[in-house]
Amino acid sequence: MRNKDISKLKIGLLCKGLKVNPNARYYHEIVPDEYAEGGKSRAGVAGSGKDFILDYGETCNIGVLQPFLEESPFEFKIIDSKGWILENGKKAIGATLSKPKWHSTPLFNKIQLHGKDSLATMLSNFCIYKEQKK
Repeated sequence: MRNKDISKLKIGLLCKGLKVNPNARYYHEIVPDEYAEGGKSRAGVAGSGKDFILDYGETCNIGVLQPFLEESPFEFKIIDSKGWILENGKKAIGATLSKPKWHSTPLFNKIQLHGKDSLATMLSNFCIYKEQKK
């Protein structure tokens, strides 16, 4: 897969999120029962997300909890013991759920993962688009 294709796929995942079949045995490992501390507006779609390592070493925090994800063309499935992200029912890219060590610290609900080896936080929770009701 070319970098351009991976970037396009990641943009789609970041914007549209990922659905997971609630009857799948791994559902509760991926989809939390409720939003983390900070509420559902935290970090947009990714605020309810899970961190995945995609094939080729790419990382992506993908929303998994919002109700509108039922309309997403993206779905996570385990096929032949390997995690896959499907787009419109077809394999798009391999994906492994990532759980960095810092997830088990008190900072987990305050700081977001922005890659395999980096953390980021924001100075403000202001969003101009939210203010404009967009």
